[in-house]
Amino acid sequence: MTVSSPLHQYLEINPNGRPGGRSPWNPQYGRIYAKDYAVISRFAVDDTRDPLGADKFYHYFIAGIRGLGTWGAGWFIDRCPDALAALDTKAMVPGEPHGDIQILVEVVFDNYRIIDVKDVSDEDQVYFDKQINPPYILDQIKKHHQPDTFGEDSDSEDVAGLAEA
Repeated sequence: MTVSSPLHQYLEINPNGRPGGRSPWNPQYGRIYAKDYAVISRFAVDDTRDPLGADKFYHYFIAGIRGLGTWGAGWFIDRCPDALAALDTKAMVPGEPHGDIQILVEVVFDNYRIIDVKDVSDEDQVYFDKQINPPYILDQIKKHHQPDTFGEDSDSEDVAGLAEA
């Protein structure tokens, strides 16, 4: 299966006035709706100091496809410990206290903040192909982008203009 980050397309399609190429950061660039992906892995390693081998150390690895995915993986670990515990139970091997965890998460960003991170490990190639389709991305922006809570959201007219173009 191939998973491609749609973040670049969200940044290109979003009507937020982002210039092409490198440029200094402008806070207005945070007024977007976008998605990205990351992998969260946890591997149990035996504690060699324990003579019975019952204790484990846990090594976490986070790999984002782009920066937003990496940020979202950290957000998920910090804010969704119950979801991680549920994954731990799902990954358990009979006779072992904890199993390894490897999940693919989808990160959703809107107006300066991450608003959702969910496990999409069980999705198929059709799902991921749809996520990088420009008409689908434009539809997602129009459907989900919330007005800026810090003031009037003038971008909503620009999104409508993109749909007509």
